[in-house]
Amino acid sequence: MPPPQKLERNQGYSYKAPRRVNWVSLIIIVGVVIAAYAAWAYGRVYWKAQKVDEIVHDEGNAASDITMLGPNDQRKMGDKVLADTVERIVALGINTKLPPEGNGLQVYFDQGYRTIHAKYTVTIKHPLIGKTSVLHFDRVGKIPGKPKF
Repeated sequence: MPPPQKLERNQGYSYKAPRRVNWVSLIIIVGVVIAAYAAWAYGRVYWKAQKVDEIVHDEGNAASDITMLGPNDQRKMGDKVLADTVERIVALGINTKLPPEGNGLQVYFDQGYRTIHAKYTVTIKHPLIGKTSVLHFDRVGKIPGKPKF
């Protein structure tokens, strides 16, 4: 590369202007396209996961008195809370059908009614490369309250 030519005093140097498209520009464009695809493919899935977290925590708070009830009342209240949780999660587009047709949503309490779980699977199909990504989610919400001993 020839040395830059000196211009008039205090005007700096005249460098050869870069080409419009070079390898750095191509790498930046490819990186932006990959980042946009990743945000489009995975962003929606993780946004729904955050919404499921909110639902599980809300329903966990709704079940805060469940540990202070008798066994029959616990079962009734637990069934109602689980039904409400499933209804709200299904409204987000996560269904109870087993994969590959659905997400295989399972909502349940742990032993002792201390937490409520929402387990489901999401399969993302990548059209350009012909592969799939399978994401497994287990969202947990704590149930506040004093355990009954």
